[in-house]
Amino acid sequence: MMRTKLSPADLIEWGPANLEAAYGRAHYWTEDGGYPTPADWFLALAESVAAELNDFGELPAAARFAFVDDVVAGDATTETLAGMYASDILADFARQMERLSRAAPDAVRLLFKELRATFRERGEIRGRDVMFVVRSALTGSVEGPCLEVVVCLLGRRRALDRVRARLKLIAGDAR
Repeated sequence: MMRTKLSPADLIEWGPANLEAAYGRAHYWTEDGGYPTPADWFLALAESVAAELNDFGELPAAARFAFVDDVVAGDATTETLAGMYASDILADFARQMERLSRAAPDAVRLLFKELRATFRERGEIRGRDVMFVVRSALTGSVEGPCLEVVVCLLGRRRALDRVRARLKLIAGDAR
């Protein structure tokens, strides 16, 4: 019988060595993130990516968003970030993130609820599309783990840095 998916327990046991080999570290835990310890951080990462993995060799690519801050946008992401409301969405996201002391799960969940509602009320864009813009700026992809988990894994500062960098690119300032 062929095993097709990895479990979070598999990743907890064998994943750190793969990430250490790929990124020189097994976690990227920060105090302003959503998890109290590096072990909790890694558990959240494992739970968020395990179902998509067929073998351990896929882990570094699936976890890249959590380790590499220089996010490179793919074609779908570039299109999403070129959308009419992308800079407004990212600016609102940044303003809300700036008010947080850390990217705790409950606070991030509420932030996204408010962000989606803001743009839905304006009649400008669906909540799902709001999330695609934020995901694209934070990860360079329109697919991946739950966006709330992504923000909690990145932490407040790293999420803000990525969004601010993307806003500069959208504005034409590559510095």
